[in-house]
Amino acid sequence: MITILIILLIFIISVILYGVFIERNKLVIREITVDNIPENIILIGDLHIRKDIKLYEKVGKFVRDSKAKIVLNIGDTFENILDYNFLSYLDNKRTYFVFGNNDYGSKESGKREEKIKKILQRHKIKVLQNSNVKLGKNFYLIGIDDPHKNRENIEEAFKDIPNNSIKFVMCHSPEVNDEILKYKPDYLFFGHTHGGQVRFPLIGSLFNNVRHGKVPKIGITKKNSTVLIHTTGIGTTLFPIRLLNPPEIILLKRGTLPQLSDF
Repeated sequence: MITILIILLIFIISVILYGVFIERNKLVIREITVDNIPENIILIGDLHIRKDIKLYEKVGKFVRDSKAKIVLNIGDTFENILDYNFLSYLDNKRTYFVFGNNDYGSKESGKREEKIKKILQRHKIKVLQNSNVKLGKNFYLIGIDDPHKNRENIEEAFKDIPNNSIKFVMCHSPEVNDEILKYKPDYLFFGHTHGGQVRFPLIGSLFNNVRHGKVPKIGITKKNSTVLIHTTGIGTTLFPIRLLNPPEIILLKRGTLPQLSDF
C-alpha cells in the first residue's frame, strides 16, 4: 500500500512539474481556414504578462514574422502595467485590442485603463471599446468591452454598421455571446476561460470563470449563421500551470470553412 502511494505521489508531482515547466511554455499554432476575410488574421489573447519571458518572445517573433498584417488581441494582456518588449513585435501590424477583466483589475486598481491605453498608443494599437472600425470594403470589426466587468454596450458597438456588411466581433469573455448573436455577426472571437488551464482526459476543464451562459467548446463551432472561435489563450492566471492545454495562437487563413457542429 505504501509503495502504491509513493508511486502515485511521484506521478502527481511529475505531472505538476510538466505542466508548470514544459507545457506552459509549449506554444501551439492553431490554423483555421475561414471564408469572408480580406486577408489572413492572427488571433491572440489572455497573455497575462507579468514580466518578459521566453514564451512571450516566441509569440512576438511569430507575429512579427507572419505574413498576416492584422492582429486581434482579445484582452487580459496585462497583469503588471509595463511597456513590455513583446509589444514591440506588434509595431508593424494593424493590431486591435479589447480590454479583459484582468486588464481593468479590481475596483481599487486606480488608473490601469489609462496607463494601458497610453502604452498601446505608443505601439499604434487601436483600442475598441463598444465601437467598430471598417477594415475593408463591406468588412467591419466590432469590439465589445469586457462583459465580465459589466462594461459591454452591444448596441453602441454595432452602431452605424450596414446590415449587409461582413461583421467580425471581438469580445474577451463568452458571457454575452447570446446577446451578441442576436446581431447575427459572421464571426465571434473570444477567450477568457483559458480552456480551464488544466484539462482532464474525457472530462475537459473543471473551471472556466464564467458566471452565466453556455461556454462553447474550444476551437471553432457554429451557432445559427455565426461562426464562434474560442481560444484557450497564451498565459496563465492564479496558478502558473497548463495541462493538456498548451498556449496557442490562432491563425485565421483564407480558405473554405470546414463543416462545423453547433454548440
